[in-house]
Amino acid sequence: MAKLNYSFVGVNKDQLRSSIDNLRNSSSFRQVEADVSKNCDNVVVVMGPNITPRTDSGLYRKQAVSGAGAQDRRTLYIFLDTTTSSIRPTPSGELAMTVDQLIAHELGHATFRTQSGFTGNTFGGEPSPEQ
Repeated sequence: MAKLNYSFVGVNKDQLRSSIDNLRNSSSFRQVEADVSKNCDNVVVVMGPNITPRTDSGLYRKQAVSGAGAQDRRTLYIFLDTTTSSIRPTPSGELAMTVDQLIAHELGHATFRTQSGFTGNTFGGEPSPEQ
């Protein structure tokens, strides 16, 4: 099975590295990585303040966006914004999503990019259509 090469940029590089190690303990995540590796060799995870585009309303920033590099389609960029938070509904109330969950979610966009028209322009701030 092909293994993705990860690079980390910005703040909390150790946390990001630990998140990938933690996620790789999951067979489901390893399957997602195998699917992503069909189209990508490298994943660059960037974490920092104010690095994602604003929501449609313009009031908030998106918590995470991803897309292939403009010049290198085999590299996937994942941007995680430290000035935002993302919540998910659960039967017992809303819970904040973890960095691990956000990374897995963004890799999921790359898994389905050929079927869903994944064209996110990370540098222009245009999220993929699913977002």
